Amino acid sequence: MTKLDGSKLFVNEMNIQWIESLPDTAITFLGGARVIVRDTPSEIAARCNSLRAGGDTQHQPSEIRPSSKQ
Repeated sequence: MTKLDGSKLFVNEMNIQWIESLPDTAITFLGGARVIVRDTPSEIAARCNSLRAGGDTQHQPSEIRPSSKQ
């Protein structure tokens, strides 16, 4: 993902609690931390699903879907 200042950010998608469009995209993590990124919620969900599709099939959580509230 890309932060607003242009720097790259790598996160553990298993720690994402929710993603909001405020209108900037805010990612809130399970620990309460929040980061604002340039990527859209749909782009983030697609990346998470793509990574998971090639990863550990035994411990995969349910598919991430962007909210219809975007």
